[in-house]
Amino acid sequence: MVRCYDFLIVGAGFAGSVLAERLHSVGKKVLVIDKRNHIGGNCYDFYDENGVLVHKYGPHYFRTNENEVINYLSQFTEWHHHYYKVRVSIKGKLYTFPINISTINEFFGLNLKTPEDMKNFLETKRIKIENPQNAEEYLISEIGEELYEAFFKNYTIKQWGVHPKELDISVVKRIPIRYNFNDNYVEESFQAMP
Repeated sequence: MVRCYDFLIVGAGFAGSVLAERLHSVGKKVLVIDKRNHIGGNCYDFYDENGVLVHKYGPHYFRTNENEVINYLSQFTEWHHHYYKVRVSIKGKLYTFPINISTINEFFGLNLKTPEDMKNFLETKRIKIENPQNAEEYLISEIGEELYEAFFKNYTIKQWGVHPKELDISVVKRIPIRYNFNDNYVEESFQAMP
């Protein structure tokens, strides 16, 4: 028996799942296929044999400033609200991240107070690289070798499986350098885990 569909969607992650739901909601016949045996992409979770909710690919947080998006997604999930804050452990001490004035003060034992203080201090640490060609060169030219080595190098190798010299600048540019005391990882007003 041959089945007819209006749309074939390859991939059942967020984009594919939302597209399939939207098309189906207006009467279209949709077939969704995925190489994995589940929907949700990297945000897939399940309850294990002990009733513990497990995020198979690690926890994923959601953030937006758009009420329309929140209302739409709230039809399909409950939310665990939180503000995403990251601390980095270096030699047994925790530091705020992304790098901000507090991070600089904690790491170097300083008492910087203003954005201008931080800019002036980083100017003494940066290595001028006119046209950075990779993530390592970009970070060294922005924050200097000490902060790069401590906060980015080994984590990047572990996370991406490649040395920062082999990684495009765009990957590390997603992590802000903050010239204030804000230690929130992201800025959106709505932050939660589905």
